[in-house]
Amino acid sequence: MLRWMILGLIKKSIRNYYCMIREGLHPIPAFHIGEPFWVLDEYASLTNYIALGGIAKQNSKTRREWLDIVFSKYADKNKIGFHGFGIQDRIIIQTYPWKSVDASSVAVMARFGGICSPWGDIKINKAVSPNNLLWVSNMNEDMLAEWVSTLSYPVDYKIACQQTSEGTKMRTMIGILYYETLKSNEDSNFIVKKRGFGFLGE
Repeated sequence: MLRWMILGLIKKSIRNYYCMIREGLHPIPAFHIGEPFWVLDEYASLTNYIALGGIAKQNSKTRREWLDIVFSKYADKNKIGFHGFGIQDRIIIQTYPWKSVDASSVAVMARFGGICSPWGDIKINKAVSPNNLLWVSNMNEDMLAEWVSTLSYPVDYKIACQQTSEGTKMRTMIGILYYETLKSNEDSNFIVKKRGFGFLGE
């Protein structure tokens, strides 16, 4: 019974997608882990940009096995580009030829005093309680400040260390710029969501 209910919802989702296309809209369809792969094939016959959903909270093994299948079916991102919902895992970002990804974690870390860096997620705002941050680090601050100074957009490390709204914005920008460096492909996009504050680079 549950299987038929799920199948009905899938078919309804595809019908809704067709309706939007007929109305002249160009939405990005979402293919979710657990859905049959004929759904992915259906979307791929209609568009060159598909979102992948339901993977952010999966364990690493399940996520990798599913993504291996998806990207083996459609390996050329110039023909079919994939957007990953909630993708922050550095290895996942670098392993697959994403067209774009998004994650709110960069903004969450910034709010709690942290930044994303080549050495991991590091707390740089000492005013934030360690109880709110599991990834406190003893990283050398001079090395961190020097790395921040090499980013492609000017960021003030001293402001980023402050417990202010500007400090939070700076930490968020550091995270965004770091994730940009993870991909060597210039046409990769990285989106960070935070109540209207975000970034989309082409």
